Amino acid sequence: AEENKIGEISIPQEKFNQNLFALKINGDSMINAGIHDGDIVVIDKGVEPKNGDIGAFMINEMEATVKYLDTISGKRYLIPANKSYEDQEVNSNIQPIGKVVSLFRDI
Repeated sequence: AEENKIGEISIPQEKFNQNLFALKINGDSMINAGIHDGDIVVIDKGVEPKNGDIGAFMINEMEATVKYLDTISGKRYLIPANKSYEDQEVNSNIQPIGKVVSLFRDI
């Protein structure tokens, strides 16, 4: 993943904190959760995703992904919101970045 500042997003004062940053979504793996290709999601790095949360995760220190986090049969998985994609078991190559707290979309 590469950090490229492409602009700024207005966040309501009561929700603003220094742990917020935005990611632009590329792909359709979360489409059934209402997160579409080209959307901007705001991540709070100060909140680690818990079971059932949508979070941002770094894979192999190279790729950021946004998925649900859940535990199935005692193992943790990243779960897409599109049945065309498979669940991915969380291992040492997957690190949480933070919890998705907001979404922006151009219409």
